[in-house]
Amino acid sequence: MSTDTLAIIDLGTNTFHLLIVEIDDRDDYRITDKHKEPVKLGEGGITAGKIGEKAFSRGIKALKKFRKLIDSHHAGEVKAFATSAIRGASNGQAFLKAARKEAGIDIKIINGNEEASLIFEGVRNGVQLPVDENALIMDIGGGSVEFIVSRDGQAQLLRSLNLGAARLLEMANPSEPITPSEIKHVERVIFEQAGGLLDELKEFNLKYIVGSSGTFETVGAIVAHKNNDHLSSENLNSYRFSAKEFL
Repeated sequence: MSTDTLAIIDLGTNTFHLLIVEIDDRDDYRITDKHKEPVKLGEGGITAGKIGEKAFSRGIKALKKFRKLIDSHHAGEVKAFATSAIRGASNGQAFLKAARKEAGIDIKIINGNEEASLIFEGVRNGVQLPVDENALIMDIGGGSVEFIVSRDGQAQLLRSLNLGAARLLEMANPSEPITPSEIKHVERVIFEQAGGLLDELKEFNLKYIVGSSGTFETVGAIVAHKNNDHLSSENLNSYRFSAKEFL
């Protein structure tokens, strides 16, 4: 049976992810390597709509490192996707040109709905979604947050809002620790942007939230610790808990 090696790169606002997979002629796949680089691409410029000079350099350095890993696996194809920080940056095209010139990697910028759709496909293939019930899938990224309503394996709603953690952090520039007035300011920004979506979501009578991102892994790990549940990273991927346990 023949196999092809494929490299996939997710250029997130906080972290770049590389996945190397082998795919056979039946479209079955096996992950052979994965790597991530905390580039913080949105740092120092995301609210101004640009990639800062230091962040730009970190991003290209990470891609050059990925290129070496890709070549070591003899990957025949590379698919790289850029999300919020690059698609909203005035120098986003300059970053793509530098990536092509210095790392030999061609990058496709995807819009928010495309990002939400890809997240949905990943979640649908990675965990068992509720049957005959509406579920809200959320992915909290550095630059944006994606919202997908799923029912019976189909996406009923796809939305992407510029409310990512890095974007809000740079916008608020909070004290340490954050003050009550700063929290209220961030809440106002969130409700100003998400108010219409919240009204839409009420129509779906949602009973489940499926979290897709490192933020939800952290929340799950905290709840598991409180419940004395000892989980591996694989078990954490499908860990379920109630709103009461979370709050």
